[in-house]
Amino acid sequence: YLPDQAPGRVVTLALDGQTVLTETLAKTGSFTLTTPPYTAKGEDVQLTLTIDKTFQAPNDNRHLGMILAGAGFTSQ
Repeated sequence: YLPDQAPGRVVTLALDGQTVLTETLAKTGSFTLTTPPYTAKGEDVQLTLTIDKTFQAPNDNRHLGMILAGAGFTSQ
């Protein structure tokens, strides 16, 4: 979910340090991002989700970008 006050629009998703998806979101709201198939090198997979710009809410020192509601994997 990309909140109304979020300035970021470019989302990058990496698996095990390898970029598998970069997407520019045209507006705020809810999104589902789906990557191409990925073959893991082992039993564990590291998921990294980044956004190009962050913001701060009043009285909050955190740097915010987007809300991740869930992440999952399916077998092929």
